[in-house]
Amino acid sequence: MSPTPRTVERARTVARLQRAGYTQDVIAYHLGVTSRTVARLHITSKTLPPEEEPMASIRTWSDRAACRTADPELFFPLTYNDAKQIKRAKSFCHACPALQDCLNYALDNPDRTTDGIWGGTTPEERRRIRLAERTTAA
Repeated sequence: MSPTPRTVERARTVARLQRAGYTQDVIAYHLGVTSRTVARLHITSKTLPPEEEPMASIRTWSDRAACRTADPELFFPLTYNDAKQIKRAKSFCHACPALQDCLNYALDNPDRTTDGIWGGTTPEERRRIRLAERTTAA
């Protein structure tokens, strides 16, 4: 039986995070799964064919994003006073191959990204970045 598309995405995310130097326990914590599940996904990732280049070039940054397989609630805290949740979301972002593209999207589309962690930044951090960009452009 072949793995489901979600399993394939998660297995590839596990492989990316392991290449970035994250331990099995840290990956499990970020994905919200057990270490045993991470081990299974790691084994699955070894059996997957490499992604085809033509398809990879057609995909958008959001298709490559590590958060694609994570719980969305991690990136949209109820309050931005929850430092532990924000740190967890940001650390997930910093291992993502689409980090810069995600941040650029968030900065270019403030009306669509008023809430949540995007590109490893909070809404307040993005406001400061935009302000700094306007200040240096003037």
